[in-house]
Amino acid sequence: MAKRTDWSHHPVRPDLVAEFPANRAVDEGQYPHPVRFLCLRDDLTVQQVPTFGS
Repeated sequence: MAKRTDWSHHPVRPDLVAEFPANRAVDEGQYPHPVRFLCLRDDLTVQQVPTFGS
């Protein structure tokens, strides 16, 4: 399996909340499965969502 090493970092300002299913498993620092977008959550604000890792 080829490694992706040319990822760019683009900081963004969170304005919307999206829902997606994701496998929390990590293989050598990478997620082994793609993440699939489900929907935008207009019932939540960005302030209501816990930060990643908390």
